[in-house]
Amino acid sequence: MQTTRLGPPEHVLAGLQAAYVLVFNPGQHDEGVYTLQGRASEAHSYVLAFEATDDADRFAQLLQAEGFDLATPSIWDARQLTSFCSMGDFEVSLVPTGGMITPPAKNECAQRRVGGLSIQH
Repeated sequence: MQTTRLGPPEHVLAGLQAAYVLVFNPGQHDEGVYTLQGRASEAHSYVLAFEATDDADRFAQLLQAEGFDLATPSIWDARQLTSFCSMGDFEVSLVPTGGMITPPAKNECAQRRVGGLSIQH
C-alpha cells in the first residue's frame, strides 16, 4: 500500500489531474478548506487532499464525530490546488486511494482567509 505523500504541490500532485479536498460550508460566506498543521520541527501547514472521494468521505465523517461540521469532498484540479497552496503558503498531504488515516489527536478549528476561503485546521 502506498503511503501519504507530503510536500510542495507541484511534486506531490505530479501525474494527477485532480484531487479531493474537504470543504466546510461550500458556497457560504464562511466556506473553508481543511488543513493540517505540521509538527513543531516542521512548521509547514498542509492542505489535506485525497485521490479518491470515498476516502475523503470517510475522513469527513471521522471529523464530524469529533465535533466538526460535516465537510464536503470537492474535486479540485491540480492547477487550482497548486495555486491555492501558493497563495496560502501551504504544502499538500495527499492520501492515496485506499489510504486509511485518522484525524490528529489535537484537532481544533482555527481560521484564516486565503483567496476568499477560510482555512480550517
